[in-house]
Amino acid sequence: MISELVSTVMIAATGMVIPVVPVDGPTQAFMSCVSHRESRGIATAVSATGNHRGKYQVTDAMAVGMSWNILPWLKTWHPNAAKYAEMLRKTPANKWPERVQDAAFVFTLHHTGKWSEWQHWYLAGSRCNRLVP
Repeated sequence: MISELVSTVMIAATGMVIPVVPVDGPTQAFMSCVSHRESRGIATAVSATGNHRGKYQVTDAMAVGMSWNILPWLKTWHPNAAKYAEMLRKTPANKWPERVQDAAFVFTLHHTGKWSEWQHWYLAGSRCNRLVP
């Protein structure tokens, strides 16, 4: 997949391995449903209007907020987490490594409590809504 290739190249260029964020079953099911619905799971996707980007189709403003949400996670593996987060804020989400997009989704979804921000991906009539406990 192209997004995996981009992530692999970015990892190889930096010499860092981006860790996978462990998630529970319901979170994984919701992630899979939303990513399939929004982009067919393609991390480099851009909407027809150009306003939504990446695997989870987020706006640029939302991506900025998500970059703040993942800062504690970044600090667990990136030697210069604050600078990396700053770089993410200047980079469209569809250019972020796929694992970073996944982490941003998870940490945003559960930002102020379990499932607290799921409404960001609510879509009337979507089967994904029924996956939220």
